[in-house]
Amino acid sequence: MKKQTQFKTYIGVDLGDRKHQICVTDKTGNIINEKKIDNNRDSLSTLVADYPDSLIALEVGTHSPWIGIIWGL
Repeated sequence: MKKQTQFKTYIGVDLGDRKHQICVTDKTGNIINEKKIDNNRDSLSTLVADYPDSLIALEVGTHSPWIGIIWGL
């Protein structure tokens, strides 16, 4: 039987051309942080580093292929 992973936080990413809207929640859905980040590799890498052990929901769109590559999706 496969062990179920317990995520500490959940991150929703709404992609944009210049900025991405981010919403981070805890396991019960309480919002921990909402913010906009720049559309670049450093900002995305920092987001992942700030919230280890997170499940990320990434919008599917024009930017999602290259952003998925950064995160190894």
